[in-house]
Amino acid sequence: MADHGAGAVMCLSTLENPSPAATALGVFSVVFSTLVGIPQAYKIHKLKSARGVSFLTLGLGNIGGFLYVLNLVILHYNQITLSLSRDFRFWLAAQRSLVFVWVELFNAF
Repeated sequence: MADHGAGAVMCLSTLENPSPAATALGVFSVVFSTLVGIPQAYKIHKLKSARGVSFLTLGLGNIGGFLYVLNLVILHYNQITLSLSRDFRFWLAAQRSLVFVWVELFNAF
């Protein structure tokens, strides 16, 4: 059995250059993920009541979202720190590589 440990450690330590279609899909996903909670928030605001919303579900969802984000940051830590290693222009250019991280962050909340 071959040892793939070094390859597994290095697989997320460089920035990727996704295609324009993948970038567009990522941007759409970020926007959609941001807007998905608006109908429920509007309903609660309009009714001035959160009746019918389970606090257990909300609590478990928040804990699950936190753990999901923690896992995501751990998995992509090398790419995140690499994107922060230079000036703002480099960070901005690196966001195409991190679009999946942003999508998942917005999905978690």
